[in-house]
Amino acid sequence: MHLVELSLNVSELRDRLKSLLDEASGEITAEVEDVEEKLDCATLDLESKADAYAWIREELRSEAAALKVLEDRFRGRRQAREAAIRRLEDRLLHGLNVAGVEKMKTQTHSVTVATTYAVALSVDPEKLPKLYRRIKVEADKAAIKKALQENKKVRGAALVANRGVRIR
Repeated sequence: MHLVELSLNVSELRDRLKSLLDEASGEITAEVEDVEEKLDCATLDLESKADAYAWIREELRSEAAALKVLEDRFRGRRQAREAAIRRLEDRLLHGLNVAGVEKMKTQTHSVTVATTYAVALSVDPEKLPKLYRRIKVEADKAAIKKALQENKKVRGAALVANRGVRIR
């Protein structure tokens, strides 16, 4: 049975038990005992399913951590390859400059010496004229949260409760 079905089953059985106990004025009848037994089984099933989810979650966390290690290793390998590409291009550019060659065509590639332009700043960007600066504005969510928790009004913001599962 799926987790949601188990949860609904437990909820329905609790409601049914409450209803039966109300009808029987708290007296334990055979039907009450039957519903209690079913509720115990369903609760155990739900606990078992929740435990299985927790184990799967732990396995997934371990896999995610292992993937992070691989990701870091691959990032290092990628960066090494990119550095090697830059060195090869620099050597090729130097060789073409020394030879005075601007264009070259091989059997499989065309090589052209190209001039590109980039901006090199020798001052702090804040010292540049406003015309040449960009300002990034973002919300200070920690400050907004604190203000809202202190019952202060923050126009355009609301404190939203999120429900989640904590597994230890």
